[in-house]
Amino acid sequence: FGAVAKGAEIRNVIVDSSCSVTITGDEGKGYAAGLIGATQGGGTVIIENCGNEANVTVPGPNAAGILGVNDLGQMEVIIRNCYNTGNITGGRESAAISGWLSGSSVMENCWSSGEITGLDGNNTFYRNGSAKATNCYETFGAQVTQVTAEQVANGELCAMLNQGAGGQVWKQVVGTDAHPMLDFTWIANDIRPTVVVPATTATEGIYTIGGAKVNELQRGVNIVRKADGSVRKILVK
Repeated sequence: FGAVAKGAEIRNVIVDSSCSVTITGDEGKGYAAGLIGATQGGGTVIIENCGNEANVTVPGPNAAGILGVNDLGQMEVIIRNCYNTGNITGGRESAAISGWLSGSSVMENCWSSGEITGLDGNNTFYRNGSAKATNCYETFGAQVTQVTAEQVANGELCAMLNQGAGGQVWKQVVGTDAHPMLDFTWIANDIRPTVVVPATTATEGIYTIGGAKVNELQRGVNIVRKADGSVRKILVK
């Protein structure tokens, strides 16, 4: 997206590593990212369950993985469950997730393992330090919680992201997947783990997510019907 305005909700998009974003020309050309170049005006924009794996290269300012620049800092930008693995190269004021945000913007359960060139001080993850980052991680810097390449590869980062998200938004097959991947099967069904019903309430039946009755809890999501008529989703990892 070159630019988006208030009310835009961008979800479930991955720009994979076969892509690249490159701007050539004089050093004034910038405001580019794998996903969105800029926001324009005020209001709210939501970016959720998105990833950038493309390298981004621009001669000017505000190169990033997810959002280049929140123009004039007017937009409230919500960035949730997003990641960047691309290398970001800008002339100046660039960062992994966004080259500029507003003070009212938030990032939740996001991470980056890309290298950044063209930084503004120690702002490796995003610019505008008054924006709020919760449960966010990076390997290149330490603006948010720093993790190692080993933690990215061995599933530890994936577990920390899911804990912060309150459910299985991320997945990773260790040894096959180089990093956490968005789990669109779970995202599409908006499944979240629930607290197991106390044993004092008798279980009437256990069913798979597909509706088949089983004798005991299975790996994955189980639908449990209790004797009092209540129904719970129970996740077994």
